[in-house]
Amino acid sequence: MRLLSIGLTSTLLLSALSLGACAGSPGAQINQRQAQAQARAIQAARQTQRLNDRRGQYTYPENQRPAPRAYGPAADQCGARLYQGLRGGHIGGIHLAVIGGDKRIIKPATMETSANDFLRDMEAGSPRLEVKEMLAGQPLYAASVRTALYLNELGPQRPDRLTLELDAEGYVINVACG
Repeated sequence: MRLLSIGLTSTLLLSALSLGACAGSPGAQINQRQAQAQARAIQAARQTQRLNDRRGQYTYPENQRPAPRAYGPAADQCGARLYQGLRGGHIGGIHLAVIGGDKRIIKPATMETSANDFLRDMEAGSPRLEVKEMLAGQPLYAASVRTALYLNELGPQRPDRLTLELDAEGYVINVACG
């Protein structure tokens, strides 16, 4: 009988140990919970630190963030954005040989055939244009003798050519590629 009770006790003891090993020790679960709690505490501390770093500073909403404006075309092959400072200046004060690349100067043509000299400033402007074409690398520019052209006779637009448009007195009113 005694042998039977020892065998039964050892069987119960072995089964209890095997079930305990499968379920995991309670100490491991406590350590895992403590590690999770510490990780949450560290994450909360980092979040409050980030908030404290930005304390007192206005944060823009994403849809209202300032963005740089595009003032000119994305492709500027002739450098027209570089020469925008020439606007408002007289053509006599511009050293054209220094400007690299091909250039074209467009100015309203002055027609000497006026029927009436009285109130000349009240007359409509001439529809014709005086055009000077200048090549890149040309150190001196001689006066070119050309007849006045109409606007549709200017020729093809070239994106690599700098075009200076002048008013009747010779002041630059527009700098563009073309």
